Amino acid sequence: MLKNSSKKDQDSIFYEGKNAFSNGIDISENPYLKIDSSLASVWESGWNKALESRRAFEISNKTKSNSKKRELKSISIRYIAYLLGILISLVGGLTIIFGIFLFGYQVYFWLRTATWANLPISYLFIKPSVIYSSPSPLDLAPAWFHNTWLWLESPSDWHGIHRVVKFFFDLIPLSLVWVVVGMFPFGWGLTLIVKNNEALKKHNEN
Repeated sequence: MLKNSSKKDQDSIFYEGKNAFSNGIDISENPYLKIDSSLASVWESGWNKALESRRAFEISNKTKSNSKKRELKSISIRYIAYLLGILISLVGGLTIIFGIFLFGYQVYFWLRTATWANLPISYLFIKPSVIYSSPSPLDLAPAWFHNTWLWLESPSDWHGIHRVVKFFFDLIPLSLVWVVVGMFPFGWGLTLIVKNNEALKKHNEN
């Protein structure tokens, strides 16, 4: 029968099988099963071809969907990192500004009273023994860590090491510490901002 059927008839039966799949007709409902097995095979080939196309389409859509989800997740992470960078750099910037302000206040206090209000980092752990007329730069020195490092204030051992540590702690100004400490989060925050801002710009351009 297949030999006697024209190429045109075979193509018609093939596309008939494809259309049957599209219309929700099951492969078991092949209309040529009782007529001719060869024609039934052609119809079934069309039905299977449509099935393969549908599966390929679904896999492609699923891949695209997963790709979009991954991209959306990546962009969300980038955006959060960008905002985090702003927050971190803001904290670092404020810390640096406070250190500069502290030094400026020391200068202002000296210009006003002709007395230099020394603010070493040892005052973080030891309550200042000097008293200046209030308000003074000492009012800005945090007292959070007072009496938390008793060895620095009154050592019971390792007196040589204590002298070295105390010397440097009395030498380094607190304003400088604020500035240096603030540079780390400020620089890290700027790095996060620049890095993630570039990634977000590329995404928006695409």
